[in-house]
Amino acid sequence: MAANPGRDMGWRTRAGAWAAGLAVLALAAGVGSGGARRDGGAGAWPAPAASGATASPAGASAQAWRAPQASEGSAAPTFMNAAGGGSVGLAEPPLSSAPVASAVVAGAAAETATPAAQPTPSLTPVAATQAVATPSPVAATPTAAAAGASSHWVGVNVWGLAASETVYDCGGSAAPFQQTLDSTFAHLRAAGVDVVRFWAFQSYATNAQHQRDWSALDAVFASAQAHGVRLIPVVGNNWRDCDYWPISLYPNGGQQKDQGPWYATGYASPYDGYLTSYRQWVVDIASRYAGNAALADWEVVNEPEGDGATLSAFFQDIIGGIRSGDAVTPISLGSIGTGQPGFAGGGYRSMLLLPGVGFATAHDYDHADDALPISPTCPYDANCIRTDIRDALAAGKPIFIGEAGDQGCDDAAKAARYAAKMRAAFAAGAAGYVLWAYRDDVAAGNCGYDFGPNGELIKVFAQF
Repeated sequence: MAANPGRDMGWRTRAGAWAAGLAVLALAAGVGSGGARRDGGAGAWPAPAASGATASPAGASAQAWRAPQASEGSAAPTFMNAAGGGSVGLAEPPLSSAPVASAVVAGAAAETATPAAQPTPSLTPVAATQAVATPSPVAATPTAAAAGASSHWVGVNVWGLAASETVYDCGGSAAPFQQTLDSTFAHLRAAGVDVVRFWAFQSYATNAQHQRDWSALDAVFASAQAHGVRLIPVVGNNWRDCDYWPISLYPNGGQQKDQGPWYATGYASPYDGYLTSYRQWVVDIASRYAGNAALADWEVVNEPEGDGATLSAFFQDIIGGIRSGDAVTPISLGSIGTGQPGFAGGGYRSMLLLPGVGFATAHDYDHADDALPISPTCPYDANCIRTDIRDALAAGKPIFIGEAGDQGCDDAAKAARYAAKMRAAFAAGAAGYVLWAYRDDVAAGNCGYDFGPNGELIKVFAQF
């Protein structure tokens, strides 16, 4: 969600302060050679390391980078279930009791470059298991998409899912972290939720001693897998919210990325109190969780906007970074899809055609009574969901609605509105629909964007 008057999210720390405010890609291309890196040197992204090796470079300044080639981003993501049935894509990695290693799956053969209409991806959650440690990544073998396979998936945003009292607590609840985490996934899975989108910024892996600490993110992946829920980690934020260190700067830490040179140069250096650059962060996190059974999609930035040419170069560089650590998981850019700078006019479709983009995204706000909003010219902050779906399908990309909500009260009328929106989006060709925003500690009937386990809106998911 954007930091936008009239629909700001509430950001909360454990101190109680509030402020306004799928699946695995059948993209099997390994990262090849050639191209130029954004820091002025020449070279290529390293190929994903063999299992047990470390893919993360020692430092961004010494790392060779390149954009993916045109052959790397054309095919749409497809999904399969843990047992290998249903719609097929890449087989899920098996469960393991081994801790996460900085290892990645090996690259496979390249795809064709011409976008083609794809069946809507189906997502069957990985089978729930007893709680186990997050599995080590293993190599997965791509398979052909099943003819005519078609389905859709539903999810929620739990933006503060990784907020931990022992690491970084932006968005946590009053209850202990692990308790909240397991309760959240248990409630969501019981309600029929397939996917959770959450903030996975560098802050959530930087503890109070200013050290890298993966324990909170590791716990998120382990609990998601144990409960049979898939994850969309969002690894950066256009807005200030929670994307800075330390938390003591709340709520005034960080920078709004489109109001400076961040997308041009700032992302390649440590910023806002972080240990490393954003450019390095995407390599580190992709390498750590590549092959994880809970992982559905990597989202580059929450609601990016800015100069089109600058954003295009940024996305290509960062997609290359993710691919150096994770050769197969789908990648989405995180766009709102309502005419923001860089995405207006033909910019939205142009960004989707960048090599390596797997999913299109859009966010549906402020048109609560319109099941499938349309604005043919899509001026800034207009709602263009119907137009976005049309453009995504024309580009051969599956699309999911990554955020949707309004400030109405959590009652039967609101539930009916969003059930209608989901049906309309799926009928138009959307692959997924993700509501904003679930919190396990929100009471029934809450008025605002947040909803909890005991209201009416949570009942919608069982219909899909």
